[in-house]
Amino acid sequence: MSLAKMVLVAAALALAPALASGAGKPPQASTFVDAAGRKVEPPTDVARVIPAGPPAVALIAALAPEKLAGLLEPWPDARRPFAPDAYRSLPILPRLTRSISEADLDALRRVQADLIVDYGDVGGAYALAADRAQAALGIPCILLDGRMAEIPGVLHRLGVMLGRRDRGDELAALAEQIIERLHPAASVEPEKRVSVYLGRGADGLLGVRPGGLAGEAIEEAGGANVTPPGAGAFTKLSLLDVVALRPAVAIFEDPAAAAGPLAKTLDPKTIILVDRGGPFGAMEAPPSVNRLVGALALATILHPDLAPADARLMRELRERFFGPLPEGAAIIPLERVR
Repeated sequence: MSLAKMVLVAAALALAPALASGAGKPPQASTFVDAAGRKVEPPTDVARVIPAGPPAVALIAALAPEKLAGLLEPWPDARRPFAPDAYRSLPILPRLTRSISEADLDALRRVQADLIVDYGDVGGAYALAADRAQAALGIPCILLDGRMAEIPGVLHRLGVMLGRRDRGDELAALAEQIIERLHPAASVEPEKRVSVYLGRGADGLLGVRPGGLAGEAIEEAGGANVTPPGAGAFTKLSLLDVVALRPAVAIFEDPAAAAGPLAKTLDPKTIILVDRGGPFGAMEAPPSVNRLVGALALATILHPDLAPADARLMRELRERFFGPLPEGAAIIPLERVR
């Protein structure tokens, strides 16, 4: 065999293992099994992400705000000052978790995103919606479990997918710390739980039901949600309905409700709190990673012996997730007004 042939054979033998292992090929995304058991092939490089619902907005804003393709609703005036510049003026996108038109789909196609993220409930209806969105837009859509206990794992997995492993692991570690700190209050017996009413709206009469993601922070803080259970996350109540529930603590997401007829009619012994969270609500609105803030703040009020107040930790939690607090903002996001 000539020297030239020997060189070629040696080179081929050296190259064979690399070819067999896929070296030299474009990087392929590994299959991602989401919380609904769907197998998705995410891209290896994600630059822009479409949030399917409000909880996904808060999740992506905490993890990689520069990748957020848009918001799903304008910032409320009270929370806009808390929003970092990276996503304060983002465009408003159609919401994929609701009925969506062909015009909406065209608007989303123009975004030219690489990934759709839905975060929250992961039942059959959401899986079907994810499949439809993925087929209509031609980009992968993943579902992530929104339960509070799953927050650390979600932050880690999505951080890896978005190329933000270090950020994801940093926030996951902080989330684990908060969940551990909440454990004594979250584990109290039913007879030791403090009755809590959480109301939306300027009148405070849209009650947040127990058992779902929107009311989960109450249970994790050692509270007992007094709003009647039922289908859906919310139920419209009358003033007398809420008064009859006799909550020991009432939390209003709109400051107007804390000064309105309902607050004035509740038992004088009822503690009234206003959710001053930002850029997202502390208790829910939306039910996402922001609930760690509300659950911890509420636990220090309901069970101070089990969850001692720690302003330093509260500031760290809020600022590491969503950036510096604006000048003059209260560190504790649940303001007691009575």
